[in-house]
Amino acid sequence: MSKFLGLATVIKSVQAEYQQLVSQGNTKATKQIETMVGAGIWYLPTGQKEKLLWTGWQSKESIRLNECSEEHINPRKLQATKLLLLDWSDIDDSEQYLKDLYYEKLGKFHKVSKRENKKLAPYQKAGVFTTWEDAYAKVGIELVYVRK
Repeated sequence: MSKFLGLATVIKSVQAEYQQLVSQGNTKATKQIETMVGAGIWYLPTGQKEKLLWTGWQSKESIRLNECSEEHINPRKLQATKLLLLDWSDIDDSEQYLKDLYYEKLGKFHKVSKRENKKLAPYQKAGVFTTWEDAYAKVGIELVYVRK
């Protein structure tokens, strides 16, 4: 079993309980499930991470300080919520679906400094996050394209 199939299986197996907890307003339990699914996204295999997942954009501060944090442009917890609310019955191959989604969206990252990564956290939460561009603008992150 691949890690993609494993994560899809876990999501589908907890989905009904998760949705019930959401309808009951049990935010403590739902946040825990979202965190665990978000961690599952983090631990998906990447193979050639730099080549396949890095967008090629890096912050000026990261370059100046010569340090990098991989900043996922689609916050994992928010993506976890979407996966937990997804109607999986319409998806024939959940493993391939999750794999494609990961390489096209979920795993994509920019390189920023550690300080910038921490500054972004308040803008990557449910109810606040709109786009990575908006979040970066709010904290003053300037990106430069360093490779294709």
